[in-house]
Amino acid sequence: MKKILLISHSSNYGGAEGILIKILEALNKENEVIIVIPNKKGLLSEKVDNNNIVFKKINNLTDNCFFKNIFRIILNLKIAISLLQSVKINDIDIIYSNTSVNMVGIFLSIIARKQHIWHVHEIPKFNKTIFKLYEHLFQYKNGKIVFVSKLLLKNWEDTVKIDMKKCSIVYNPIVKYTLNKRINNNFTFGFAGRLNRNKNICFLIKVFESMKQRYSNIKLIIAGEGELEEHLVEKNFDGIEILGQVNNMSDFYSEIDVLIVPSINESFSLVAAEAMMVGKPVIINENIGIKEIIEDRENGLIYKSNDEKNLYDKMEKIYMDVNLYKKISANGKKTMELYFSENRFLEEINNIIKK
Repeated sequence: MKKILLISHSSNYGGAEGILIKILEALNKENEVIIVIPNKKGLLSEKVDNNNIVFKKINNLTDNCFFKNIFRIILNLKIAISLLQSVKINDIDIIYSNTSVNMVGIFLSIIARKQHIWHVHEIPKFNKTIFKLYEHLFQYKNGKIVFVSKLLLKNWEDTVKIDMKKCSIVYNPIVKYTLNKRINNNFTFGFAGRLNRNKNICFLIKVFESMKQRYSNIKLIIAGEGELEEHLVEKNFDGIEILGQVNNMSDFYSEIDVLIVPSINESFSLVAAEAMMVGKPVIINENIGIKEIIEDRENGLIYKSNDEKNLYDKMEKIYMDVNLYKKISANGKKTMELYFSENRFLEEINNIIKK
């Protein structure tokens, strides 16, 4: 049995935090795990409580803190030093960082001379100084790096020097939701994710509005919260329902016919995989990581980035062509069952720990 300190950068609950819970489930069966989160309040804390995990609150580890200047680096170093005593008292063997967003885990590992595992979900978006620092930290001799897709690994490899011997690709596990009785009778497109500019929700709304002018019985359901939520609600769009934060995704997937992922870029797309698992066709931007297991018009639809007409054509095609809809629905489900079993994820994470 190994003692593991698992560090989260956020108290909220999104895609990366959902994977963190799965990592907890994988590690907690054969190891002793302590989790560090920024705040004991929040949906992530509730999920952690349900797994009977010891967790520690770190007041000055702020949510979603991307490192844009030297001050942020100094802050993370300070937090790492404050955790050093906990590492010693609990005799920690491995420090596991569930994001590349913060550097607390790697700093703490270097100071304490412990093994470090970096589970990377994010596409690199830092300035040159930060990239140089990452390049150095990725070379830590007692470190391993887990990437959630081949595309994500390539994005990092194109940006910084990486020792490929330290790297593993572990696809995210997919929750198979049970669909409920449907209430909505319209043909419904769906979006689920943070309502921010990278998710490109305004682009999707623009294309949907254009299609709505021609097809009156279509609808768009938007699930999620974020900086654009208030602005979108105020617009009161015709045929668009904004749900805010959705805790029961079974209800969401039950009410949609097609999921659209318009993000400018994304390392994987958990919601696309979840939708495919329950037989809902997906339309994704060509810059989404899950593209590596999707073949256009076979088990999903892929549109050209920021091409309004191309997205419109894909949406119209899946709406009009019943046979194509049925084929993509069936093939998408088969793909998910082949590549994304939860048992496979748990086994691969445990194998990385044991190496």
